[in-house]
Amino acid sequence: MSLIPKNFHFIFGLRKQTEPFSIAYYICLESCWQLNRPEKIFFYYHHEPYGPYWDAIRPRLTLEQVSLNPFVEAYHYSESTLSPFRYAHHSDFVRLEKLVERGGVYADIDTLFLNPIPKTLFEKSFVIGCEGFIPDPKTGDSVRSLCNAFMMCEPFAEFGRLWLERMAINFDGSWSNHSTLLPQRLAEEFPDLIHIEPEKSFYCFAATLAGLATLFEARVQIPEGVYSVHLWEHLWWNTDRTDFSDFSGAALTEKYVRQAETTYAVEARRYLPPNSISDEETTLRNRVAQKFRSALRKLFAETRSLISIAFYPWLKRFRPELGKRLAMARGYRAYQMGKRRFSLRNPLEIAKMRGIVEFDEYHIFENGFCADDGIVDLGAKIGIFSYASHWLGSRRISAFEWNEADFGVAHSNLSDLDGVSLKRVRVPLDEILTSMRHVKLLRLGDDADVWKELLACRHLKLVERIVGEIPSVDEPEGLRRCLESQGFAVRVECRSEDFFIEARRSSI
Repeated sequence: MSLIPKNFHFIFGLRKQTEPFSIAYYICLESCWQLNRPEKIFFYYHHEPYGPYWDAIRPRLTLEQVSLNPFVEAYHYSESTLSPFRYAHHSDFVRLEKLVERGGVYADIDTLFLNPIPKTLFEKSFVIGCEGFIPDPKTGDSVRSLCNAFMMCEPFAEFGRLWLERMAINFDGSWSNHSTLLPQRLAEEFPDLIHIEPEKSFYCFAATLAGLATLFEARVQIPEGVYSVHLWEHLWWNTDRTDFSDFSGAALTEKYVRQAETTYAVEARRYLPPNSISDEETTLRNRVAQKFRSALRKLFAETRSLISIAFYPWLKRFRPELGKRLAMARGYRAYQMGKRRFSLRNPLEIAKMRGIVEFDEYHIFENGFCADDGIVDLGAKIGIFSYASHWLGSRRISAFEWNEADFGVAHSNLSDLDGVSLKRVRVPLDEILTSMRHVKLLRLGDDADVWKELLACRHLKLVERIVGEIPSVDEPEGLRRCLESQGFAVRVECRSEDFFIEARRSSI
């Protein structure tokens, strides 16, 4: 017997609308309609959308104008950077209130439905999807999160009521404490009141550089068991935000959906209107403005990075906090130079270079290296980390990559760099360390066999610092105990697809 009614709920327009309703939002609603055949699609707004795509989808919707939440409206943000997201906090309250009151399925407007929601989920009382791990806004630790971008609820479900009752108390102005971490805590307290779907069901593509590149710039096969994908639009929609993707809302046009061979475009185009209804004049104007802003942004970033690299090393002696800005400037400069010299075969490799170099995933760009600092890059792939280490000053780099295709690309990328040794053989880790005699930094790729070898390594006393990605969720604690027993201070951080580990020792 179905407990959850087949009503779908969407929220949009909680801030003043300055641009026409996007093709992405049209596709969200149309894909919901075609795949799930809801009894009603409730569309809640404070400021009504406009534009040709809105006119086309509007007849399918049951419109309801809503007031802004008084608690959120009156809330004083301690950090000014959080205030622009007040509209999202309004949405957090409105969506749960309407869902608990009427029952049904809630989805963010930046959702693409891929398969019908199975009948078995409508027989639950409350359904939500696991988002993986995110940083706790108070402690910075990696904690499990249940994402409120997709929820299913029977009318007045007990879990929904408990969440709603505690939401204001747990609201601290952050993105996640009241909206994704609170339901996780409630699920631990009341496990019988909720059904949790695995991450794959609604969040197959993570909110990462690689996840967004896979959606909008590359093409992959959608695995089985995926009902919808979340687009994480707040991370990339604005053309001024490029820390997660160079793709933007201005680039997501009807032409892109019709012609691009990317994961999103291929899956979304079946929900396009039969005849084009795009506003070509507005689209062209937006793209020209985007290119102009992009050129200005690049010129400004280039100038700022050169000035920062020149002066911050001296200023850092008096103001240590400037080290992070120096790292950003170095990372940006190294990334721009690396793009020109590297053979980057696909958008995922570009995303990997941005992560390692521009955004300094391994925290190496603040202090850099001396020429004699020994670096071991085990599982070098196409050589991005080795390049970064060389750019930062090391001339004693031993890199190993045993995949033939990756080795060929790495050899092309690194062969002219002085002080970089690249080998295509599996050399025992103990043998590598003893030949180096002292290793400033050991970086391990996501090969499970390499991490197992680390557990048995007898010469870790020669290593000052270890970093890398652990491919298995079963490994972190065993590795932590092993490394701590050998004098390392260990930090483990979940980065969606895998675990990042950093181990440092104060002396050798």
